[in-house]
Amino acid sequence: MKKRSPLRKTGELLVFSAIVVIANLFFKNDPGFFREFFLPYLALSLLSASYYGKFYGFLSLCISSLFVALPLPFLLKLVYQESFPLSIDLWIDLGERAMFPVSITFCGAFFLGMLRDSMTAKQDKLKNTIQKISRDKGLLLRETKALKAVNHELEKRLSTQKDSIISLYLRIQGLYTLSLKNSLGVIINTIQRFTGATSCSIWEYMQEYKKLILRLSAGWDVTKNSLTVIPVENTIEGWVVRNNMLFSAKILLQYENLKHMDTGRNVYTAPIFAGHKIWGVLNVEEIPFEKFNLYTEKILLMILALVAPALERAIEYESFTVEEALNPITKLPPFSQFYVFLEKELGRMIMEKGTLSVVIIEMIKYTELFGEFDREEVLHLIAMLIEDIKRLSENKALFFHYKSNNQLCFIYPNLDYDGCSLFCLDILELLNEKEYEINDKKARIEAILGYASLGEKEQNANDLLNVAENLLEMQKI
Repeated sequence: MKKRSPLRKTGELLVFSAIVVIANLFFKNDPGFFREFFLPYLALSLLSASYYGKFYGFLSLCISSLFVALPLPFLLKLVYQESFPLSIDLWIDLGERAMFPVSITFCGAFFLGMLRDSMTAKQDKLKNTIQKISRDKGLLLRETKALKAVNHELEKRLSTQKDSIISLYLRIQGLYTLSLKNSLGVIINTIQRFTGATSCSIWEYMQEYKKLILRLSAGWDVTKNSLTVIPVENTIEGWVVRNNMLFSAKILLQYENLKHMDTGRNVYTAPIFAGHKIWGVLNVEEIPFEKFNLYTEKILLMILALVAPALERAIEYESFTVEEALNPITKLPPFSQFYVFLEKELGRMIMEKGTLSVVIIEMIKYTELFGEFDREEVLHLIAMLIEDIKRLSENKALFFHYKSNNQLCFIYPNLDYDGCSLFCLDILELLNEKEYEINDKKARIEAILGYASLGEKEQNANDLLNVAENLLEMQKI
């Protein structure tokens, strides 16, 4: 039932009392109805106490008494003129007649009002209890929903842990490519796959300009995200670069200075390393609630630690590779760039006391392929061969064109002479078993291999290439 305001309740009592007064005008010989068995004025007080409470019962009694004592006699006089005598005796008679019924009504109003107030208090208490139970139930349902989401995430994490490790390994191997753009794409896809991030971006740190430049993004709403340059000063991304620390939205509670930098676009922000040097930052803008936990932080840091060596190599390659010099079909750089890169890798491996191997692949019967295929189709065959060997090397081999059109070469870091011999046998086995197909025409690629590894005698690029070329010449005799 809708609650009435106190003003409305008082107005209703005045109206009902006025109606009884009007009815009383038809009984000029019984002002106040005190001669009747049923007393409307006093009944109204009891009803008010029962319906609104003891206070309004008393108020109704006061209003009725006031109306009977003041307006009623004058109204009767006005209506009946000489037939209704108006004197002090009238009020004395009303007082004597009203004393007992008014006292009884006062007690009745008090009793009924107390009973009504008690029931109302219990009803309000019960209503408050029900509302509290309802609020608690709603809160419990929300907590249950959140716990179910977290539990599902934990179950999913446990059930797919083995597959996830294998998947992560394969993705990291896919980073070993000469294309920095492809590497960044693999990094973002890996982050989204293992952290559940729905929106993230990679920013390169330009130290000389003190800025971060957007290199790649995923899940961005272009209508909301239009940033392509972020200053290092007074930004969370810049703070991560300067302090070499992972930012998480929860640390806003610990660092007052970060609250002034926060723009709402950073859930996780982590430094990206290329080797041992900070190259940029990864920013996660949106992530499901159940994924925002310590496990996700550790996964994020682990992935970025694993990608650092591959990213370093892709950046080094990009620093000296001219995009226009790449073959448009095989996507391989020419021999001149191979030689520069080989010398650089040799210098690094000698300093790190590591190993490195070089392999030259020379296709025999190369000219015969042009009898069945045109030049573009032959290059597509070479590209298919390169992809197969990359898979064998788990994307660790770096391919280039060699001196002749029928020659390819690749550098395989951290592979010694014995390992290179076995790897070359795997390549020969692949060539013997694999039949390639271009435009419904089948072809086999026959090749000989020459290889050399960094050793005590072979310490420079010329020495390695001479050993590999001599091995090729020996197989032609």
